[in-house]
Amino acid sequence: MAARAWQSLNFIQVFDVLREQTVCRMAVTEADGQPWCVPMEYQMEVAGREVIFHVGSRGEGRLAEAVETNYAVCLEVERPGCGWLDTVIITGRVAAIISVESGGAVLLIHAEEISGRRYFTPDG
Repeated sequence: MAARAWQSLNFIQVFDVLREQTVCRMAVTEADGQPWCVPMEYQMEVAGREVIFHVGSRGEGRLAEAVETNYAVCLEVERPGCGWLDTVIITGRVAAIISVESGGAVLLIHAEEISGRRYFTPDG
């Protein structure tokens, strides 16, 4: 398989992707070392130089168990275009787990590193 051409996204492009999208893929590592990835809805909060992601969760199950033993997470957000795909990767830590009245929880994830790339399709 041939490598796709790509270019780095600048700060503004990265935050455009994060503002426009509402779904991410969240990757965690379970206690036995098994990686696991699940689609999640998110909201982003910017407080000064800090970026915090609010990610909804049922508050139980594999995800809840994984973040209890390992707070490190990775989020991936995509924005498709005509002939390209923007991808933003966020690495960070779960800073808090907040229970909500309706059941479930909200994970507060403090971003430690955010980067983005635009991948071009072979025809694009």
